Amino acid sequence: MSTVSSFDGTKIAYRPVGELNRDLVKAGRLAISVCCAIRAFSKFDEVMSKTSPTVSMDLRGSGESQRPKLLTDYSVSAYSKDISAVLSANKAESAVVIGYSHGSEAVVNLAITHPAQVSAVVLIEPPFFLDPSTLLERARLAEEGKVEDALRLSIAVSNPGLTGGEVEEGVKVMLTTYGHDATALAGEWRARANYRIGASQLARISAPTLVIGGSESNIREEVARTAHSIPNASLFWLHGATHFLNEEQGRQAAEITTAFLSLAHARK
Repeated sequence: MSTVSSFDGTKIAYRPVGELNRDLVKAGRLAISVCCAIRAFSKFDEVMSKTSPTVSMDLRGSGESQRPKLLTDYSVSAYSKDISAVLSANKAESAVVIGYSHGSEAVVNLAITHPAQVSAVVLIEPPFFLDPSTLLERARLAEEGKVEDALRLSIAVSNPGLTGGEVEEGVKVMLTTYGHDATALAGEWRARANYRIGASQLARISAPTLVIGGSESNIREEVARTAHSIPNASLFWLHGATHFLNEEQGRQAAEITTAFLSLAHARK
C-alpha cells in the first residue's frame, strides 16, 4: 500500500496491482479504480491488471486513507482532487477512471472539471438522480452517534433484498471500512447529498464512457438515465447482478471494461 498527500494534506491510500507499464501509463492507459474500499475492486482489478496498468484507491475517510475530522473536509470536489493526487503520484497525465457506486460521483466530477486528466470513464452502478433525503437521514443518525443504525439504513437502501443477518454482516464490514468514524460517514453522505448533478452536467463528459449496471439492481432506472445523459456512452447490463455488482460479478465487469477500452483506444 502506498499513500500520497492530496491538495489539503489528507493522506490518500492507493495500491498498484502488479507491474505498472510506464509506456502505457504515459499513453493514458493507467486504470484507477475508485471506491470507499480497495477490496471492493479485488476481483475487478485481478482481470484489469492483465491488460492495463491498474491502481486502486480508497476515498478519503475510508479504508486505509486518512479520515479528516471536519465535515467541511468532505466533498465530491475533494474526492476528485484526491484522484488527481493519485494520478500525479503515478506520473500519469491522464487515466482511465473507474468509479463504483458513489465513487462514480468523484469520477464524473473529475471528468467534467479536468477532462484532460481523463482518457476514459467507467461507471459501475452510478447512483445519480436519487432522492438525497435518505443520505441526509443517514448523516443525521451518524452525527447523533447512531452509526450502526445509519449503516443498516444505507445497506438496506442499497439492496432491500438482503436478510437481517446479511445486513448485520454488512454493518460489520462497513464499520471496518470507516473505522467506526461517525464524521467520515456523515461527511461522505452530506457531500453526496450536496452534489446535485443532472443530465445537463453529464452531457459535458467528452471522454469515451462505459456504464455497467446489474439487471437486479434497485437503481436500474438511475443507471440507465445516467448512460442516456452522457453523449455516446455505452450501457451494459450484467444479468442477475444487484447493486453489489463488483462483489457478485467483478471479473465479468472487468472483462466488459477491457473489451470497451480496447475499442476506445483503437479509435484514437
